[in-house]
Amino acid sequence: MGFYKTEAIVLRTREWREADQLVTLLSPDLGRFKVVARGARKPRSRLRGGIQPFTQARLMLHTGRSLDILTGSDTCKCFYFREDLEKLTWAVYWADLLNRLLPEKEPNPAVYSLFLQFLYLLESIESINKERIESQILNHLFELKLISLVGYRPELTHCVNCQKALSLTSEQIWFSPARGGTVCRLCFQALGSGVLPVSSGTLALLKHWLRMDAQQFRRVRPSESNLKELERLLPGFLEYHLEQGLPSRKLVRNLVDKE
Repeated sequence: MGFYKTEAIVLRTREWREADQLVTLLSPDLGRFKVVARGARKPRSRLRGGIQPFTQARLMLHTGRSLDILTGSDTCKCFYFREDLEKLTWAVYWADLLNRLLPEKEPNPAVYSLFLQFLYLLESIESINKERIESQILNHLFELKLISLVGYRPELTHCVNCQKALSLTSEQIWFSPARGGTVCRLCFQALGSGVLPVSSGTLALLKHWLRMDAQQFRRVRPSESNLKELERLLPGFLEYHLEQGLPSRKLVRNLVDKE
């Protein structure tokens, strides 16, 4: 391929060899991939500014033998969360989810747009100490929309076991992370463990969120009980598909427990 250009958001970086950085990127046309920024750890490196986590940049790269080489960058937007530990925690968690859920080098422009939109929304929250509920809502909305875009959209209108249409007003409903959606009363008795109760209000909220533009997230204010249910359902659903937990999820749990 030789030299090429792409737009990307930096998901993470780590030290590589003596003075290099290994950079994980999310690009609309290349998906998630890794590149080497040679000499980026040197104090005067011109690459340092463009590879900070949560930086959106136009990148110049060159095809390498095993990993491509970053040769230049033009920063579009830097989401500087370092001075706000709580915003940084949410952003790191989202980046970890992307790193684990997305296969390498499979373009998904919708996921790229989603992540960029949510970084702007996270930046827009003036004070998480005062608006922690707002950040929790934003996080659960991101979880739901991300898992839907990568192929794990939960079934919320029918029982995933018997395919019966469910009524939100006339029966108790459960949610099965393993089966990917709602379960009726009769199937709950047959399935037994690993199934969680879910209220009609929380199910209605999830359905609305799937249709809603994320920019409108402040217009819908879930109740405390809705948030508690979401805190059980969505992380459990994600961890099932990830097959193990994320270390950053523990940090997120600590933030929620402060509420």
